[in-house]
Amino acid sequence: MIQRAKQTRSDNVAMFVLATGMVAVVLVAVVWWVDHTLWTGPINWPAVAAMTAMYLIGEVHSVAWLSRRDGGVVTPGWAFSYALLLLGVPTVAVLATAVACILPDVVRRKGLLRTSFNASQTVIALAAATLLLTVVGGSSPLGIDAELRFAWMVGIVIAAGLIFVINSLLTAIVIALNQGVSVGVMLRQATKLSVSADGALLALSPLFVIAADFNLLTTPLLGLIAFLVFHSARQALEREHRASHDHLTSLLNARAFIGHLDGHLTAYAPTGAAGCVLLLDLDGFKQINDRLGHHIGDAVLNQVGQRLVFDRDAGAVASRLGGDEFAVLIPDASDREAAMRLGHQVAAALSEPLMIDGFPVTIGASIGIVLLDSTSGTADEVLRAADVAMYEAKRSRSVVSLANVDRVAPQTGGRLALLAGLRGALDSDSQLQMAYQPLVDLHGGRVVGFEALLRWQHPKFGAVTPADFVALAENTDLITEITERVLELVAFDSHQFLAIDPDLQLAVNVSTRNLRSRHFPDVVNAILSTNRLAAKNISVEVTESAFDAQPEITSDVINRLRSSGLNIAIDDFGAGYSSFSRLLDLPIDQIKIDRSLIGQMASDQRGFLIVKAVIELSHAMGVTCIAEGVEDLGILHQLRMMGCDYAQGFVIARPMAAPIAAAWLAERPLGIPIHMEHAR
Repeated sequence: MIQRAKQTRSDNVAMFVLATGMVAVVLVAVVWWVDHTLWTGPINWPAVAAMTAMYLIGEVHSVAWLSRRDGGVVTPGWAFSYALLLLGVPTVAVLATAVACILPDVVRRKGLLRTSFNASQTVIALAAATLLLTVVGGSSPLGIDAELRFAWMVGIVIAAGLIFVINSLLTAIVIALNQGVSVGVMLRQATKLSVSADGALLALSPLFVIAADFNLLTTPLLGLIAFLVFHSARQALEREHRASHDHLTSLLNARAFIGHLDGHLTAYAPTGAAGCVLLLDLDGFKQINDRLGHHIGDAVLNQVGQRLVFDRDAGAVASRLGGDEFAVLIPDASDREAAMRLGHQVAAALSEPLMIDGFPVTIGASIGIVLLDSTSGTADEVLRAADVAMYEAKRSRSVVSLANVDRVAPQTGGRLALLAGLRGALDSDSQLQMAYQPLVDLHGGRVVGFEALLRWQHPKFGAVTPADFVALAENTDLITEITERVLELVAFDSHQFLAIDPDLQLAVNVSTRNLRSRHFPDVVNAILSTNRLAAKNISVEVTESAFDAQPEITSDVINRLRSSGLNIAIDDFGAGYSSFSRLLDLPIDQIKIDRSLIGQMASDQRGFLIVKAVIELSHAMGVTCIAEGVEDLGILHQLRMMGCDYAQGFVIARPMAAPIAAAWLAERPLGIPIHMEHAR
């Protein structure tokens, strides 16, 4: 179906180009007859020769002129072609225009179809202006000695406007046919791109004619005038590009994409099938941004944007909507099979490692797809439906999920729905719950604490993982309330554990956003006081990236937490660009080695050596070392032999609800048998 749609568009374009070519040939003959029959007056042939030479040189050597990112090359063409017409030589103007269009296209090997269309559209526009000037009586050369009648002056202005309108309309039609989109949308885009440059050039044509007719020595001044025009045009086009494109990836921004999609939906509303929209959210991007740094995150986004540059001739348009979210409109995929196939192709392309600063970075994507038809509604409705499908792909880990545009569906399941549901979960007493994973002393087997892990049991979607909702909440003030709720739940549950072992520590993960609030230590102390929980029983886990933004505030907050008696642990150490020297300046009590390094110990000697180095560094600094994500008994024994202090992971126990965890602890008053083959 996709190939058939492409072939249909190609056939339509070819027929339209053939029609414009035939019209152009007829109009050349008409212009020749009008020129030799109705146009009179003395011709300034030296000025015509100079203007023609400047015209051809400027077109062939367009490198000296302004290159447009979205609409080809702006050259001095219209200024000189219209000036030749006003000098009283319509035939020369039309033929010079045709030659000036054909030569550079042939040099750049643009193809027969494009070359013939470019020549035909300019010939038609200039021929229409010739006929208009003939009708209003402007069939004599414009010069310093010409009789400037009012009707003639009005005719010159209208003829310039006619050239602009016809050229823009023909360009919009052929692009719309080629891409399968609305002519109106393309006409608006073409007008925006050309009005500041081509319009100004047409307005300058009469001045060029008068200057050349006065004295040929003034013609070099035309170059200066043209330069000033193009300088202004460059700034206008750059502003237009910045206003409609993402600065990092050069893809369309959200506003421009929504406008394009609305235009596409409007054009296809009466006909039905109109392609599909893919909404992509990168998986694991936040961790890359936090652990490797924002410059690496920007490089990842830039390369993802490059992989989403589709064949524009097929009408595909990609956009970065914001953050790590992208959208793609593909007009050709109008059935379920084609859309799903494209979705999986995009997912496969994004799963290929990205080379960032010489090393590979792997990232995935969750993709929601919406098929477009006559009932699709607006672009906002389509994107909301795609958002629902995308989050269904995240929850089901299916990578790609397809949704139909349903006016009811966008109310449930997407990010806005998750955030709204999270607001409801905070008001509920049962949806947000804690699970506890034991922390064990590797030298004696004693259970020294538990890490508290947040779980959300959604009334409709079931279990929602922290990866799905915590990252969303961190962009809102909800993260503050979530952290406070976690502390309250842990404080409430703590008495079940402390009744068995009063020296246990409960570790709580804290968002970087919390650490940028100077009131956070007061909130923590108030919760501990209300629940009669000693600060020594709480450990706060933060990531190293917490110190990247506003480090003075973050350090002050952490120092105040430590002075209250809480322990501070650096979580996920070794994931990304962790700095050993930086640890010397951080106010911490524990280092938690990231599970990615622990998992590589058995298969990668380098991972083994890095873990060993972190353990030795921790001891040299006088802080304890914790290995997280231990899932293999052999690795557990290796860590013990290397001197690691504590460990947690599935090989010891999975996260458990508070009553189950307390019972598990009560059954092991002496800890777990580290030396046995199976510790669970």
